[in-house]
Amino acid sequence: MDPLEDNALYGLRRLELELVVHDFVSALNGRRSAGLAEHMHPDIVFRPSHTRCAHGRESVLAVCSEIWGAFERFDVQVEQLAVRHDMVLIEQCVLVAIDDASPQRLLGFASFRFAGLEIVEWRQIHA
Repeated sequence: MDPLEDNALYGLRRLELELVVHDFVSALNGRRSAGLAEHMHPDIVFRPSHTRCAHGRESVLAVCSEIWGAFERFDVQVEQLAVRHDMVLIEQCVLVAIDDASPQRLLGFASFRFAGLEIVEWRQIHA
């Protein structure tokens, strides 16, 4: 394959992964389990914090449901995004609120590792 064709294919791959992450975040914000599940590998590993780890699609969806149940508002805003090979990194601002309280901003990062177009590992780091 010539270098120009190789760069074009890599550019398309990067765009595909970026679009999957944006769709995944949109499903997370919309509290749509089915929208999340369609992007998850069956054996996904989710690390929502340094003390917790969920293995498998059903366990990850249960953690997401737990998060949605804990907050009246839960909204992830992607500030920056970078793609490198099979990894997507985002800088994020998460707005959370309990009941009618003013939303609090949590800054952090998330990483998504892919196999094909499925997320096989999702990590969260909050500042």
